[in-house]
Amino acid sequence: MILERCDHHCRLCCNKHYDINKIPVATVEELKTVHTVCITGGEPFLSWVNIDNLTADIRLQYPNVENIYIYTSGFAFAARTASHDQHFGYVDGINFAPKNSNDWGALEAFANDASSANVARLKSNRLYVFKEQEKAFRERHAHIAEKLNLNVIYRMWDEEFKTPDNEIFRRLPIFLG
Repeated sequence: MILERCDHHCRLCCNKHYDINKIPVATVEELKTVHTVCITGGEPFLSWVNIDNLTADIRLQYPNVENIYIYTSGFAFAARTASHDQHFGYVDGINFAPKNSNDWGALEAFANDASSANVARLKSNRLYVFKEQEKAFRERHAHIAEKLNLNVIYRMWDEEFKTPDNEIFRRLPIFLG
């Protein structure tokens, strides 16, 4: 987790289960043992951090990290990517979880932009579609998944979100200082 701030106020947001200031900071020892890092927030694209530089730092300092993913709702991602020429050269995939029509509209615009090729070439992109969005997704937005090379995963909101057994949440301020 790189920040708490988000541009959404989702009723069932899993981040409401956490106080980011109480989540342990990732240690060098921990980072030397992991094979996958998922950059999340809040919304990571609301951070001042240059994602390309952050992911390059992770790769260079921790060669054991085989996969780097980014989790975003889409709106801030599309706005930031369009204005900052992100290349995602060290990223293995982007996980999109659009929450509202603004997110879907931003992803639509991004999918039609030439810079979307930087995302479509990544090895493992995902699009999380929540059950209540499924009909609208199939009728109006399915082409986004095709253009951006997204593996569609259908989900339900979970009021009792629990961290999966094989995952840990840590803050990454060592890369933000």
